[in-house]
Amino acid sequence: MCGQDLDDGGMRDKPGKCSDYYHSCYALSGLSICQSLVGKDEKLLYKNIEANRLNETDPIFNVDKAKLAKAREYFRSLPPIKK
Repeated sequence: MCGQDLDDGGMRDKPGKCSDYYHSCYALSGLSICQSLVGKDEKLLYKNIEANRLNETDPIFNVDKAKLAKAREYFRSLPPIKK
């Protein structure tokens, strides 16, 4: 709660600071990873509301898992690079 910017939205480093994309991104990524680690049947959601579930994030690339799958599919479809 201390990291939330309730007036403008987003997350911040500490109370008194402005929210920024960096802290917002990594807070949401961490929450997504926590939600997916619990398992599909259990709910780690604020007030048990399914709408609070975030898209699953790949912990290595910090990208939505569905978008990462599309990117991998695209690059695999390209012809090999000739040297």
